[in-house]
Amino acid sequence: MKRYLFPLFVVYLVALACPGFADFGAYPELKKADDFVYELLDRYEARCLDFKVSEPMAGENGKVYPVELGFIMADVHRVAELAKEMEAFKAPELSMRPFALSLSVTAESRPSDGKVLFFCTMLFKLTHGTQADKLAIDMKHDLLSTVFEQIKGEPGVKKKVQVEGVNTWLTNLRISTEKSGNRMQITGYAFGFQEMSKVYRGLLDSGKAPQTMLSNCNANTYYGFPVLRFDLVSGDSTKAEAQVALSQAVIAMNDAVEVANTSIQDLRISPAIKTDKGFDYPMEVSFKQMEIDQWEQVKTKLSGYASHGAKVQKIGELKALADEGSKMVQLIVTCDLDAK
Repeated sequence: MKRYLFPLFVVYLVALACPGFADFGAYPELKKADDFVYELLDRYEARCLDFKVSEPMAGENGKVYPVELGFIMADVHRVAELAKEMEAFKAPELSMRPFALSLSVTAESRPSDGKVLFFCTMLFKLTHGTQADKLAIDMKHDLLSTVFEQIKGEPGVKKKVQVEGVNTWLTNLRISTEKSGNRMQITGYAFGFQEMSKVYRGLLDSGKAPQTMLSNCNANTYYGFPVLRFDLVSGDSTKAEAQVALSQAVIAMNDAVEVANTSIQDLRISPAIKTDKGFDYPMEVSFKQMEIDQWEQVKTKLSGYASHGAKVQKIGELKALADEGSKMVQLIVTCDLDAK
């Protein structure tokens, strides 16, 4: 069983951020869980960087030990399987329940096959007591699996060469399933708005992430290739219906732009403004090579849009940007929840 040393400067940072965390050796009753996690990571070819347990708290089913696990792994799409195995862990008076996960791509790759490595942080609870196995399972494996069905973990550019078949890829993922509700944030890259919208549509259509909305996307470059960097967020149940309506409006906007033979270059959505009947979402959209006749065509489509209680209103004037041919417009998507 391999154990890896964590770089001292990171240990120092973790100690500052989590002064209550200690080594597992301080809690001999957790030894079987400690051994299990290292063996599990070995099977997934993951390298443990940090494994700390906090002082126990009294819970309904026994003592609850908050745990933070940091590790590096390739094949990041398998992280849902890893979490599921942790929940299936069985030992006398012990249970393991993950509830939050964050993934961030690194600049390193696995020497054996060149696959990109992700830094992963998992938060979970170890419960020690006679009723420990009665605890509910919180982590949404189906949601994690759905994310990786829609978007790749491997980048679309390697060694400055575009990878065939990879049009969208993940750089960061955060998911939490505690009492505050299921919350998720995805950051990634795509070769164009159309490719990004496929991920967007896929998450909505799956039924696993119905509250997903696009918070922003902007033109960028990745090793010299033009791409869109985008952020998708999910989890605010108070705005769930409005977020679905907004999502459909954004997709319809892109469809209208493509029909006019141009493309969205940047899109920024401001925080929702509560209204008497729902929410307003101010947004700023810039287009690549938008001519007046094209804009009139797009504007007509947007002005007549009405679906899922959403309408595109207060469409501003089309303004020229510094980039030759690029134009920008401000508008508001109004989501009237009573009009569905």
